[in-house]
Amino acid sequence: MIVEEIPTNGAITEEPNQIHKALSLRHGADDRICVGIYQRNGDGEFQLQQNFLDSIDAAQQVIVNHYLLSDVGAIWSNLQRLHAGATARREETVEAYVNLLVDIDRRDKSRPLLDAKGEPVLDAKGKPKQERINATEAERDALLKVTRQIISFLIPYLGRGIMADSGNGYHLEWPTVPPSPAEGRELYPSVLAVLAHKFESPEANMQIDLSIGNYTRVITVWGTWNRKYPHEEERPQRQTKILSFPRTPRPLSANSIERVALENPIPAPVAKKKGKSGDLPEVDPDWLENYGPEHLCEWGMPYLPLVGSYEKGRRDALLLGQLHHHLPGGRRVSPASLRRQQTADRTDPWQDLGVRMLQRSVHDDDKRVILESIPEPFIGNPTTAKVVLLSLNPGHSQNDEKAHSNLDFRQAMMRNLRHEAQECPFYGLESEVRVDRLRNLAASTHAQIA
Repeated sequence: MIVEEIPTNGAITEEPNQIHKALSLRHGADDRICVGIYQRNGDGEFQLQQNFLDSIDAAQQVIVNHYLLSDVGAIWSNLQRLHAGATARREETVEAYVNLLVDIDRRDKSRPLLDAKGEPVLDAKGKPKQERINATEAERDALLKVTRQIISFLIPYLGRGIMADSGNGYHLEWPTVPPSPAEGRELYPSVLAVLAHKFESPEANMQIDLSIGNYTRVITVWGTWNRKYPHEEERPQRQTKILSFPRTPRPLSANSIERVALENPIPAPVAKKKGKSGDLPEVDPDWLENYGPEHLCEWGMPYLPLVGSYEKGRRDALLLGQLHHHLPGGRRVSPASLRRQQTADRTDPWQDLGVRMLQRSVHDDDKRVILESIPEPFIGNPTTAKVVLLSLNPGHSQNDEKAHSNLDFRQAMMRNLRHEAQECPFYGLESEVRVDRLRNLAASTHAQIA
């Protein structure tokens, strides 16, 4: 029987066949349906058996034959529509996203596994093993409270959907006007991310399952049992069930789903402030506005050579992403804005990028950036080039120091980094030092061959 937790005008409050209703709310009558039977094998371990069937009636028959067996931990069906004849749940077998589902469950569902004497069971590495456990009624009450808050939040956007008891938590589900798999992979996770941001908190033992946006997901067929975890008096195994659903479900449009994310933007995460021992120098706000690390990742060198790596004869590098984490804030600016702030005669990129300031906070000499090198992630004009040559990761050598000390060459490199026009975009073929560089390259190649 469907017990309607939240009264809804026009909702059906009784349904004689939960399993058939659950399938009909998720699938079309003649859809290709994957029924997953999560059953223990001869070793007592759960194993998923997948059955691909061509109708709700055929799926129901398989489920009815299994759902009362004590060794069946759960029974699932595919959330998104499969292509006719599909024999696997993969990206290429998904025809369309047809259901938006929110899974509200506990964040912490494990505890240390104890032996008969009450001692922790250790794994091969000597660490305590964990075992999954069912929810207590108190935990479920807390989840139900949050579920009702989520429903109230989503009604203006999505209207009322299906509400179900998953055994340890709650499901909310809406049918959708089928977007393509590519669109669904963008739309659905954005809604789940908004809900996680608004309703999850460190104090509450609850979470929104963000993996539900995956096109291959299977979800509990309501009306079956949830027996994945051990049965205990305070944490019993429970039968799942539909709690309420609208009499005439209205498929959601992509615009309705998209509104949730558009009208509830998620703020960018704020970097944690380091303690006094790890504090770094403050960065000038004007520098962040015009030369911030986010923009640096767009136009600057993606690798910085390290002293230790060079001296050890390797070409390892420091990811610029690490620099981003060390510098607070950082806003994106356009190349045009950057060019307005810089002039052609400025030839110290590390000063512009704030690396010289960062260098002062690095106490390990092996991890200091080689400031004599200039970032050279690309050479030439990427918007007009007719031929693109891909090379290995940039490195550092004594020849670089010599070439980069040439003022004309440094200016050409800086104009290249700022996408500024110059007579020969591939400046290495025009600069005065090109002959020296070619000689060095030839000598190095000859030495390697020899």
